[in-house]
Amino acid sequence: MRTTLAAGLLLLGVLTATPSLAAPPPAVDGSTEQGLWREVTVGQAAVVKVTVRGQKLNLPGYSTSLGDEYLVRADSPELAAVARAFGATLEWDDDAERLRCTYKGVRRSLALSQNKVEGPSSLPGQAEAELPVAAQRVEDDPCVPLSVLEPFLDTRVTVRPGATAWVDPLIRSVRFEGSARKPRLVIDSTMPVTCKAFTLKHPDRYVIDVTGAVLDTPNMSVQHPDLGAVRLGQFQLAPAISRIVVPVTPRVKVKPEGLSGSRTQFAWMMDVPPGAVAQAIPAPVQLSTVHLDETDKGHRLTLTGNGALHYEWQRLPAPDTRWLLDISNAKLSDPRQEYPLSGGRFDGNVRLSQNQPEPKPVVRVVVEASAALQTTVASTDGEKTLTIDILDQEVDPVEATRGRGGAPEVVVAAPTNPGGGLIVLDPGHGGSDPGAMNRQLGLSEASVTLDICKRLQALLQSQGWNVVMTRTTDVDLTYPGSPDSKELGARCKVANDARADLFISIHCNASASAKPSGTSVHYYKQGDYVLANALLGPLLNGTGRPSRGLQADRLYVLSHSNMPSVLIETAFITNPTEGGLLNDPAYRQKIAEGLAQGLRSYASRQLNWGTASK
Repeated sequence: MRTTLAAGLLLLGVLTATPSLAAPPPAVDGSTEQGLWREVTVGQAAVVKVTVRGQKLNLPGYSTSLGDEYLVRADSPELAAVARAFGATLEWDDDAERLRCTYKGVRRSLALSQNKVEGPSSLPGQAEAELPVAAQRVEDDPCVPLSVLEPFLDTRVTVRPGATAWVDPLIRSVRFEGSARKPRLVIDSTMPVTCKAFTLKHPDRYVIDVTGAVLDTPNMSVQHPDLGAVRLGQFQLAPAISRIVVPVTPRVKVKPEGLSGSRTQFAWMMDVPPGAVAQAIPAPVQLSTVHLDETDKGHRLTLTGNGALHYEWQRLPAPDTRWLLDISNAKLSDPRQEYPLSGGRFDGNVRLSQNQPEPKPVVRVVVEASAALQTTVASTDGEKTLTIDILDQEVDPVEATRGRGGAPEVVVAAPTNPGGGLIVLDPGHGGSDPGAMNRQLGLSEASVTLDICKRLQALLQSQGWNVVMTRTTDVDLTYPGSPDSKELGARCKVANDARADLFISIHCNASASAKPSGTSVHYYKQGDYVLANALLGPLLNGTGRPSRGLQADRLYVLSHSNMPSVLIETAFITNPTEGGLLNDPAYRQKIAEGLAQGLRSYASRQLNWGTASK
């Protein structure tokens, strides 16, 4: 799927008086654009200004109502020049009414009235590529969608408003080779690219910027046993810069194997001595006190540490009645402690143990009784104290079961409003990951985003939406200290498994400086921009904060969700003014109301959902 920075359906206002209709492609289950594809209307003649490998070419063609898609002349020499820039040949066969491409010895083609590319995919096991617009004749000119350059040439097409586009090669692989002590980090691309590398401090990291290439590794997880996870990100689009960040320490030596020139493979040799990252692991929190006291409703377990206690809880599936809580990077003074649950209707005990030793210790709390008991957790005193209330009250264990290492099972009941859409709200962070912090206020991003999402949930349900939350309490969706890809993947899985129509991820921004402020909405896929554009205005009007605009980012939750999705940075929690606002429930309500208004407007224009469109 191509990257788009275009203004969605805004070109509808400049269509010709006698438009033609492009045949829409068949619906495909799981498509990121399913539900947004309508009759595609061909608009005015246009010249698409394309940048390809340093060249600027003007492609004759026509606009379409998709906004980020153009039909370009299949027989134009300019389109053939784009292919030559990638070492490919492109020919229009007028007799067969078919555009043929030969690239790296592989032949592919697209026929008129078709939207499916014929020929092998560039990736093993992938089906033939399907395009959002069919090839067709316009004013007797044979035209193909601009996006056909992606499957033809193994590229990514990025479109900006004003009929400007970039065609960039792809980064297909980032991997470690060799031994753990002397690894070789290798980057492979589909065409020659250039790299630049530099180091950053606090924390120490080695940064590699690949210019003129787009990441095509959405499911890739790159790990080193000592250094940890390598971060892959799309730092910039149009023109493209892909950023690869390797966590290092001063003891790790990195030597590039020559950065001059353009190549399809770059490599960096690293020297990782034993214990090189020991200083990067924070000292574990010591649990100084543990108390179990009887209350009028059951028992209360109080845990106090000399630092913040980050935790994740889960309830084992029936018939098991155990409830577990894991505290990451924590140590017990006594490796095993046990306390009886006495005086209530249910017999049982509470056990604490050093479930995982060095280098990343985990303390496990187990509540085991003759029935599944209602249990709640509260964090106080700057997260240094956990209060666990174990009530003398039985619950249905199926209701709150969570799977360790995966997302909670989402069971979407019959919609409360069958005419309304299904939206998934994702409160950013949670559990062992509090997100950004305002230390002076004792305010965490995880608590702010959860409160905003709960308020937004109530507003949307009153409008007729069916709402699913990725979390409703302060928990991880996976497990404490899990890689970002697992935690973020679990959030996307909630939305994808529920077959949601929209996905909204709520966050707070942060900076090392207290000065930055404002609100931004981030998007990535073709369908995301229209949604982002509908939300930003009402949100700013409701809160009065400065705008940081719509920002195109290949964020994990946006690139891995199968529906229009946005990530909203509501305000800077590290800014004194905005931190104070985020700490105010009335301001959080304004955020929720602005988003609800924007979603109502979006539904009325883009969707056909009963009361959600009122």
